[in-house]
Amino acid sequence: MRYKQIRQFIFPLHRYLGLGVGIIFAIVGLTGSMLVFQHELEQAAITFRYNAIVPQPHRLSPEAVLKHVETHYGNQENITIAAIDLAPTPTTPDKVKIKPLNHPSLELLVNPYTGEIIGEVNENKFFKWMHKLHDRLLIGRIGSFDPGKIIVGVSAFLVLVINLTGVILWDGWRRLHQGFQVKWQAKPLRLNYDIHKVGRVLDLLF
Repeated sequence: MRYKQIRQFIFPLHRYLGLGVGIIFAIVGLTGSMLVFQHELEQAAITFRYNAIVPQPHRLSPEAVLKHVETHYGNQENITIAAIDLAPTPTTPDKVKIKPLNHPSLELLVNPYTGEIIGEVNENKFFKWMHKLHDRLLIGRIGSFDPGKIIVGVSAFLVLVINLTGVILWDGWRRLHQGFQVKWQAKPLRLNYDIHKVGRVLDLLF
């Protein structure tokens, strides 16, 4: 089969897979980019609400921080401590996850220098929604069946197919300089094609 015949077969496959899967991966990519910075955004929100902690010469040990939390709630039997997340910077609080007796779980913000409980962290509904959109496109489970995750997973495989067909269609196989040429003065349709052609082949290096 000649290259022209191969191209005629692959081009529509590449185009229509790109149109369909591209929408899904635009959603997954944008939400993933935001989730990468979830921790930093949540820390910024905490600092905005409770102000930055003033650093002191010595900070408490994790054991001492937990002791302050236990004392605040009366005694250790009244709470179950699930985890402690130490402050990443000198101006942010430690986070202690606890389960008080007969109460829902809490995440406490604790001054790492004094042990003072300065506030509580409520579940961030925005990021919870963002995780569901990223992982399963907000599609709920049907028993043990998880259609959203399957769609995202299959889409990831199809992106691989799109990339492979794009490599085959790349103009640089015939003339290398043509594969990296962008005609900036061309009509919008041609300019878009050139940017796509060059941008995607460079993107594949990553």
